Amino acid sequence: MTNVELSIVPSPEERRDKIESLTCEHCAKGNLLDFDFTFAFQPIVDLDKKEIHSYEALV
Repeated sequence: MTNVELSIVPSPEERRDKIESLTCEHCAKGNLLDFDFTFAFQPIVDLDKKEIHSYEALV
C-alpha cells in the first residue's frame, strides 16, 4: 500500500491552474467589454436556523 496524502484544500499551484483554465480567451488577452455591468451578492438563508449559509452572485 502506498502512502498518499489527500487534501481537500487545493495547493496554490492547483488554484492558479484552475483559474487559468477558466479564464476566457478575450479576458486573458486583456480585451475589455464594450458595456458595463454591476453585480451584487444575495444571501441564501436557512429559514429553519435563521442563518445565512451562502451567497449567490447577481450580475
